[in-house]
Amino acid sequence: MTGTCSCVNIKVTNKKADRIGSSQLPPNKKRSHTKAIALQNLENKIGDMPTATQMLTAIATLQSLSNFYRPIFLFRYDEKRKHIFIIAGEQETIEITIFANGNRRIIINEDI
Repeated sequence: MTGTCSCVNIKVTNKKADRIGSSQLPPNKKRSHTKAIALQNLENKIGDMPTATQMLTAIATLQSLSNFYRPIFLFRYDEKRKHIFIIAGEQETIEITIFANGNRRIIINEDI
């Protein structure tokens, strides 16, 4: 019988673990249970986080900027608007906004 930890859906394959508390789990299962609780506490403290699509888009965007040797001056997640904002370029002329759905808006200011 496979049990599930209620905190983060970690599978526990020990049949005995289904009937006992986490303090009586084997050492390797106790560690994973403790990590799951710590992860849940961390997520509660952090608050809002970017979406998975938004994070992957940000990573790809930052990697592209790095590949073209563009300095990155600012990387910020705005919790109110749920946007990731990046300022990059030699003279801070590239502004990138990454929205929650993963779409991005790139503005290049060449006026400076």
